[in-house]
Amino acid sequence: DVTKSVTATSNPDTSGSNLSIGEIVTYDITVVMPEGTNSNAVLKDFLPTSPGTLDLISSELISIGSNISGSGLAPGATGTVSGSTIEFSFGTLINVTDMVEDARDKIVVRVVAQLNDVVGNDADDRLINKARFTTDNTNEWGAATITVVEPEMEITKSTNVAEADAGDTVVYTITSTNAGGAPAYDIIIDDGITDPNLVLGTPPVSSIRIMDGSTDVTPTGADAPSHVFPTGSGGLQAIIPVLMPGQSIEITYEMVVVDDVAFASTIDNTATVTRYDSDRAGDTTDPDDGRVYSGPSDTHVLPTPDPGVTKTLVSSD
Repeated sequence: DVTKSVTATSNPDTSGSNLSIGEIVTYDITVVMPEGTNSNAVLKDFLPTSPGTLDLISSELISIGSNISGSGLAPGATGTVSGSTIEFSFGTLINVTDMVEDARDKIVVRVVAQLNDVVGNDADDRLINKARFTTDNTNEWGAATITVVEPEMEITKSTNVAEADAGDTVVYTITSTNAGGAPAYDIIIDDGITDPNLVLGTPPVSSIRIMDGSTDVTPTGADAPSHVFPTGSGGLQAIIPVLMPGQSIEITYEMVVVDDVAFASTIDNTATVTRYDSDRAGDTTDPDDGRVYSGPSDTHVLPTPDPGVTKTLVSSD
C-alpha cells in the first residue's frame, strides 16, 4: 500500500494543495511494507512534466519502521535523480510477520519541489505527482495533486460626475480587483494625471483602502497599502504589498477642472496596474522565484458640456 500526500506548502496565503508560482510543496510518501520477504524493493517518485512541471529541491528517506530489516538505505539517505524521477533502491526488505499493521511496518520518504516560473505552469493546471513501489511480488501506486493558482488584476476608473465644467472639483475613483485564485504581491498602480485640463486642489485630497466586498479590510503594519499624491510629476502612485483573491484596492483623489477648458471636449485620464507578482518578495524589484505580471489599464473619458444657446424675447412692436 502506497499513499502520497501534500504535507506542507511554503505560502500561508494560499490554501490546501493550491500552489502559486514560486511556491514550494512538501510531499510525504508512506509505504506499508507487506509482511515477509520483499526482494528488489524500489520506490520511485515521478515529478509531473505535463501540463506543467515541478522542480526537485530535495528528497530524503525519513524513517524505516522497526519491524523492517535488510534495507540498503538508512534514514537520511537521498534519492537517485534521473530527469524527473527520484529513486530509492532498498534491496531485500524483511518485515516481521505479526499480523498487525502499524508504524513499525512503514517506510516514509519526503520529496520537496518548487513550482517555478517556467513556460507551461499556468493557472488551473492540475499537476499529479505519482509514486510507485515495486518488489518482485508488489506493484503499488500512490498520487497527490496540486492545482496551480495565479493572481489576475483588473482595474476600472470612474468619477462622481457624468460631465465636468470649468472650476468643478472632480472625485476620481480607481478600483483594482484581484480576480484570480492566488494572492497578488508588491502591486504598483500608476495614474499619470496628464490631461492639461486638470489641476490639483488646495490642499490635495486622496485616500486608499482595501475592500472585501463592502467591508473595509485595510491592513496595518507591513501589509498596509501606501500612496503618493501628487508624485514629482504631478500624478499618483500606490504600492500595495498584498491583495488576496476577491479583494479590491480603492483609491480616490480630487482634481479641479481649469477655467479655460473647452466646451464639448473630453478630459482623459488613465490608471495602470504597472506590475505585481505571485511571490511575497517584500519589495517591487526582487520577485524571487515568483512570476511578475503587468497591466491592465483603464482610461476614463470625462466629457465637458456643450455650449448652451438661449434666445429670449426682450421687446416687440
